Amino acid sequence: MMGLCPDERLSKNSKQDGLVVSGCCTDPEHLIVESDLIIFLGSSSTPSVSSSSQDLTAFDNDKPIAKEEKLMKAIEDSTNTASSASPVHILVCGWRLEWSDGDPLNRRLVDIASRVPKGSSITFLNELDHASFTETMKLIGLQELDGAKGWRVQEVDPIRMVPTELEIYHITGDAADILDLSPLLSGEANVNRFQTAVILANTSLPRELQDARVLSILLLLRHLSKKWTDHLHVIADNQKDQTALIAVAPNNTNNVENLPDFLPSTTIEARALTMALAYPHMQGAIEEFFVDENPEDGTPEVGFIEAKDLGLLGLRVKFAQVAKTVQQYSSGWAVAFGYMTAGGKMILGPPPGALGIPLSEPRPFVTGDRIILMRRMFVGGKSPKRGVSVNS
Repeated sequence: MMGLCPDERLSKNSKQDGLVVSGCCTDPEHLIVESDLIIFLGSSSTPSVSSSSQDLTAFDNDKPIAKEEKLMKAIEDSTNTASSASPVHILVCGWRLEWSDGDPLNRRLVDIASRVPKGSSITFLNELDHASFTETMKLIGLQELDGAKGWRVQEVDPIRMVPTELEIYHITGDAADILDLSPLLSGEANVNRFQTAVILANTSLPRELQDARVLSILLLLRHLSKKWTDHLHVIADNQKDQTALIAVAPNNTNNVENLPDFLPSTTIEARALTMALAYPHMQGAIEEFFVDENPEDGTPEVGFIEAKDLGLLGLRVKFAQVAKTVQQYSSGWAVAFGYMTAGGKMILGPPPGALGIPLSEPRPFVTGDRIILMRRMFVGGKSPKRGVSVNS
């Protein structure tokens, strides 16, 4: 169960008695009634009762799999990568038209800044002239760095309530042109300069040409970073699913191919629209992942917990036990719903009685395996007190 949409009549009548939050990761103490609509994750829209006695009894074990202090730290780290000691430097190739309005870009920058260590930076390489980019930075109120070389994001993240510090730089150029991209990546001084590269599609082009451009930039990144010793993680925007099958990415890890993380925007939009049309009552829960108009009732976020942080290495623990422990120590505001294996395979909604990692040949947890969870983040990082209604 991922969440629920409470009966609106009950919600309005019970505001004074407790917290009413609809959507994913809802109030764990809400008493489900017949008219509530439950949001679940499954392989089909018509789930059936499992015939496996192992699955039916999987939730009977109350024994925790990790000490409370250890698990709480793991849950906190699951949606916050700022604990890393080394700054993260990100190259963004391209520009979103809506960012010129200021507010969407500011929210995204503050969110990123809250997740990375101080000293991190984002370098934008796009065809905006420097004056236009400067106007956007002024519009969102960023502080200019000494020497007018860049800008600094220095705000308090409204959700995590942590101070942020992120440097922003801009270079006018075309990432698909080797003459513009080379000065950022080539030469001894630029070796391992960036840890992540984000490639945005040029939406002014036809869809097929957008993907061709992304593939061209990927090839340039691979060529220009061939002398690097560290892996350059790439996140790319694609329009067609086939693009991911033929893409190549920078390869700096002992000849082991590391495929880019593709974000098929068209597919995501199509699936969100389909879900909204098929399940109209769930539309608000889906929309909350894209636009959170009321942060006071919390914001659902997807994160990971390392299996090693829970002491699971070498063990075969039931998924039900993992899910129950995560929920118990997050006061019910987090839901574990799958695994990401060390090899990059995603397993969503495994059977409750599945022991360890349920592959074709089940195995115990190993280094690199992660638990996928959804957590509702509240303003200030703390869940609201009982008796305080934050949503109707």
